[in-house]
Amino acid sequence: MDSQLPFGELLKTYRRQQGLTQHQLARKLDMHQNTIGGWERGDYLPSARGKILELARCLRLTETETHYLLEASLLAVTFYWCMPYQRNPFFTGRRDVLRQLHIHLFEASGVIACRSCALSGLGGIGKTQAAIEYAYRYASNYAAVLWTNAQTEESLLKSFADIARILNLSGSSMDKWEATVAPVHNWLATHRSWLLILDNVEDAGCVRHFVPASRYGSLLLTTRLPTLGTLAPCLELQPLSVEESVQLLLSRAEVRLAHHPAISSGEAVAVQTIATFMGGLPLALDLVAAYIGEAHYRFIEFLALSRRNKRLMLQIYSSSATYPYSVERIFTLAFERLQRQNAVAADLLHVCCLLAPADIPEVLFIKGASYLSEELYAALSDPFQHHAIFKDLLMFALLRRHVQSETLSVHPLVQMVLKEQMPETVRKSWVERLGRLLDHFFSVEPDNQDMKHCTWYDLLLPHVQQVCQQAQYWQLVSPELDSLLHKAALYLHYRTGCEQTEAFDRCAISVQEEVRSMFPGPAFSLNNKEDNEDGKTDPFETFLQDCCVLSSQASCRAADLWSMYQKWAQTQEKEMRLSRHAFSFRLKVKGCFPVRTNTARIWNGIGLKDGH
Repeated sequence: MDSQLPFGELLKTYRRQQGLTQHQLARKLDMHQNTIGGWERGDYLPSARGKILELARCLRLTETETHYLLEASLLAVTFYWCMPYQRNPFFTGRRDVLRQLHIHLFEASGVIACRSCALSGLGGIGKTQAAIEYAYRYASNYAAVLWTNAQTEESLLKSFADIARILNLSGSSMDKWEATVAPVHNWLATHRSWLLILDNVEDAGCVRHFVPASRYGSLLLTTRLPTLGTLAPCLELQPLSVEESVQLLLSRAEVRLAHHPAISSGEAVAVQTIATFMGGLPLALDLVAAYIGEAHYRFIEFLALSRRNKRLMLQIYSSSATYPYSVERIFTLAFERLQRQNAVAADLLHVCCLLAPADIPEVLFIKGASYLSEELYAALSDPFQHHAIFKDLLMFALLRRHVQSETLSVHPLVQMVLKEQMPETVRKSWVERLGRLLDHFFSVEPDNQDMKHCTWYDLLLPHVQQVCQQAQYWQLVSPELDSLLHKAALYLHYRTGCEQTEAFDRCAISVQEEVRSMFPGPAFSLNNKEDNEDGKTDPFETFLQDCCVLSSQASCRAADLWSMYQKWAQTQEKEMRLSRHAFSFRLKVKGCFPVRTNTARIWNGIGLKDGH
């Protein structure tokens, strides 16, 4: 459509596209039909920008069509613009978020209702950048776009003073509030179609005094807080997808695969690897891409460099970046503030950083805090302190709480930063305590493989694996870690019977040897917690001594070995306790391993004694 058409012709075209008569359109706008006729004949133009926007809503115009109509009405330029930031040319993704935001702020039902919405989420997730993009993208829909720094009361007063100057307002009182905030509130109360942005809200109570009572505009807030109560509903920003992350890296580093066919497949893989590592955090992606562009690195070169120094990607800072701190610095500052405000909450976050990043069951801390520390146990046992802990954790957006699944999650980059900064002695201590905690909750028994608990054990397995890997790295050993490794391997063997058990088996054997050397006494047994308490030999060990030969050269059919064990167990006063699965696992711990031939399943490393 020709965007140069006069306003009247353009309005008539759009009206007819919707199949409306002048009378029908006038009724929708609650005005006389003659007014519509006068506009379309070109006798006069709408006197206010708000009328044009109401027309656009009634005619269901697109953003482009609304812009054309505003230009034709000579009201296209935003009357008042108070924006301290330029538009980010590398802004990527968030299309659905911006659209949903516009529905909340502009397209909600009710012509004069004050609309509000808040963008919330982790530091570095792109809340401010999304607000900036919204302001620029939808500027034509508003008669005024006004930005404030809502971090503190002082920053708000300064921002309102800037707005007052742009609006040509002045206060007669010597009081700061009367001189700056009140005139702006009065202006908002007498004008329509404005957008007031409150960026970086840290205290909802403080901000509430600056929110106007006027119901003729829209409020957009950004905050790390999970909720702002009655101020505004929160729209939580999620990490970018891997595809969006790749797009941001390439565009920010001024490289586009589509325009550079010479880029190798290795370079493309490096981009994908970096994007995945960053976990969809826009700030981290922006900093890395800016650094690569300024240093004239290839992505594959930067990836090789970062592999020698894993923290490099989180520590770098570029002068052309959109934020004044590195990723590491942002998370460190937030954690230090949390630690000053609630030391026990900081301890709980440290614990979460040593587990897998997602699906951390809350019940581990509610019912198992006594395995961690006296302070955590005392705080989590008290409903008021319990609430305060999670309130502070969520306030700094360092942890997410999923109410329906009753689980917690921590962004992988937050985990990496806080783990690296954790003193070695503290980290080792928490890993040992987590070993005891998980051993308590991973209560699988070799002869009691109840399938109804599989979902619970599946939820715990990633956390068991994470703790065991760290214990192995720090060369930590304890009876509880030994027990945990055995039970995890046994469960995996029972559930899948696949190669997943091999890693746990190898680790279990290694740790068991260490445990027995450091904790002399009766060997730990999987088959019953009461075994060996009377000082008697483990029945399984007795069976091996009586009937078997352990040797790397020995082998026997699995069916024959199991049959021999059953016959031997029947001759014992003590009731046979091992199931076939548990029996197989105990053999693996001894270093035996099964293979399948064309005719039978064979155990290598063990044979039957002569006469058995």
